Amino acid sequence: MQASRLYFDRDLSWLSFNYRILQEAANPELPLYDRIRFLAIYSSNSDEFFRVRVAALRSARLVALGNQAEDLDALLDEIMLQVKTQQHEYGQIYREQLLPALAQKGIILYQNEQVEKAHQAEIRHFFRSRVLTYLQPVIFSEKNPPPFLKNRRLYFFYSAKAQRPSPGDFSICLAQYSFPPFAPLSEA
Repeated sequence: MQASRLYFDRDLSWLSFNYRILQEAANPELPLYDRIRFLAIYSSNSDEFFRVRVAALRSARLVALGNQAEDLDALLDEIMLQVKTQQHEYGQIYREQLLPALAQKGIILYQNEQVEKAHQAEIRHFFRSRVLTYLQPVIFSEKNPPPFLKNRRLYFFYSAKAQRPSPGDFSICLAQYSFPPFAPLSEA
């Protein structure tokens, strides 16, 4: 047996470990709060994995030669394949298990659905009084490249409808404040 096959790659091993955390989020035997926590832990771990390990592998790939470059390409391809599969499962757990379970307990997370009329004014007030003043919009295009994006910040990307829009014009909005992830609303 070749020495390279005696050990399992540490990055793939780490992905397997994180997948086990994701599986806990899918376990209906666990309390709902714990399942949500496992989903959050999985997500946080994945973010750190990309910030640290995938970035290091991509940097190493830039200077690698020959077989080492091929090995790094293969490893990065395998990582992306596993992450894509896990992210698909993450979405299914979230949409098909956790959101319905939260709704049964009277907790609604607005995402792409229409906001109930009873909540529209409350959300508008929350946005104008607690969020709007902390947003910093920046328009960028080929002539005006985007600013350096700092790590662990919240950004919103959107296509701006300017008076004279140019193809490829986009905007970024930097949130200068750490917002709470949820805002309680009155009952509809």
